[in-house]
Amino acid sequence: GLSAAGVLLLKPDLSSLRVLPYAKASGVVFGTAHSQLDGCLSPLCMRGLLERVITSARDQFGLQFNCGFEIEFTLFKARSNSAMGEPVDISRFAEPATLNEQQGFMSDLVQQLSDQDIVVEMIHSESGPGQVEVVLKYQRDVVGIADNVVLARETIR
Repeated sequence: GLSAAGVLLLKPDLSSLRVLPYAKASGVVFGTAHSQLDGCLSPLCMRGLLERVITSARDQFGLQFNCGFEIEFTLFKARSNSAMGEPVDISRFAEPATLNEQQGFMSDLVQQLSDQDIVVEMIHSESGPGQVEVVLKYQRDVVGIADNVVLARETIR
C-alpha cells in the first residue's frame, strides 16, 4: 500500500535559498527527501544520492570533484510562422552575430544569474543557428553547482 500521503518528508537546505530575479516575490530552496517513518534519507532523492556519491568517493578513494557545466540552448524568434520555430539567426560556431544581436537578452540573463550568485565564466555562440552556450564556473561544491544548473536552466526558460 503505497499512497501519496505519509511517504516522504522534504527537509530544506536553507543555505540554498535564492530570490528569483525574474519573479521578485518568489524564491526557491533545495532540500532532501526523507522517509516519514524513520527519517532516513530516501533512495529516491537525487540530491541525497549525489551527496552519498561525493562522500563515498572521498572516504573510500580519497577523490574530490571539481565540476563545471556548459548549458546549451537555442533562441527562437518570438513570432514565427514555422511550427518548429525559427532560430534568431543562421550564425555558425563562435560568430559574434548571435551575441551582438541578442545583447539585451544576454545582458539580462547574465545579470539574473549573477543575482542568484551563479558565476558565468563564458557565453558563446554554438554550431547551430541561434544556439548559445553558457559556461558556469568550475567549483568544488558539486551539490551547489548542481543546484546552479537547475536554477540557470529555469532562468534561461
